[in-house]
Amino acid sequence: MKNLFIPYDLALAMKELGFDESCFTLFDQNKDLCMHLIKGKGIKNSQKRIGDSNWIAAPLYQQAFKWFREKYNFEGIPQRADDYYWYKFDIYRYEDNCKKYVMDYQQYSTYEEAELECLKKLIEIINEMETMINFKDITVPLKKRQMAFVEDMFNYYSVDPGKRRSYDTITGCCKYAPMGDNTEGCAIGRFLNSELQKELDKTNYTVLQDACYSKLPDWMKSLGQDFLQKCQVAHDGEPVWESQESIDVAKQHIIKWINE
Repeated sequence: MKNLFIPYDLALAMKELGFDESCFTLFDQNKDLCMHLIKGKGIKNSQKRIGDSNWIAAPLYQQAFKWFREKYNFEGIPQRADDYYWYKFDIYRYEDNCKKYVMDYQQYSTYEEAELECLKKLIEIINEMETMINFKDITVPLKKRQMAFVEDMFNYYSVDPGKRRSYDTITGCCKYAPMGDNTEGCAIGRFLNSELQKELDKTNYTVLQDACYSKLPDWMKSLGQDFLQKCQVAHDGEPVWESQESIDVAKQHIIKWINE
């Protein structure tokens, strides 16, 4: 039954993220898995245990995935791949009443391996979120927010540009709204509600046009119209995403502009 519980290093990582749900097992000071039930109740990381302070609550995989889903709105789904020869996992984020694709990884030989790697990736994502500058926080200096926005944009789209850029192969244009399940929309659109995404797609306005810019969230407008236009041009440019080298060049071009 040990394979039903997450390993020690991930239990420790979740504790550091704030996991404090009741568990009926724990890792003791020797990192061994132990049952812990007192009067039918489990134990939380915040509780004290007599005679042993070096213990960590050990959640089930099911419990860990539920915690990420409810606390951070991230859903990890380990499953068999479409060809049935491998296993994979998908990660989605629930935001603005929408289920948005984040990433997927394939070709694991067992379900348990996919399950483990999915949980590792969820922990990595949240750790990055916790340490990243919030570019929506207008109290943060402008250049820092612009840098953070650029970093987030290139990190997101460089994973799978073909799917994530929300590119319409029929019209040859990028769309504010998601084109399929594997994207959140374009560099600007991924932060807009679905109604505004659809409205802007009908008009084909760019952020340089006030009819578009005036409807953006206040935090986004505070980044600057010229800055947003440079991000939009980089996102929409096909040559930018042809190689990692071209991606890096485009990213450094915007960073240089910010620092001028």
